[in-house]
Amino acid sequence: MTTDPIGRDDHGEPADGVSVEVRQNGPIVISGPVSVMLGNGSVLETSERVVLCRCGGSGNKPYCDGSHKHNGFRAPGVVPPRKPDRP
Repeated sequence: MTTDPIGRDDHGEPADGVSVEVRQNGPIVISGPVSVMLGNGSVLETSERVVLCRCGGSGNKPYCDGSHKHNGFRAPGVVPPRKPDRP
């Protein structure tokens, strides 16, 4: 197996098995062997999938609790869909 400069294998998958998906107006989803570490270096969780809050509204930080669906979070640079004009 070979890897390209950004670490993908011959099939386009991350060579280390980790992928990061930034969902539009939603959380960051990290798949693969993942360790979430606190600022002091202690490991909070080790998992195959972690969903992290990006809106700042989660009551379970650093994890997403779906608050972005209710608090109007819009990612920077993403224009919200325009509502049709009312007559």
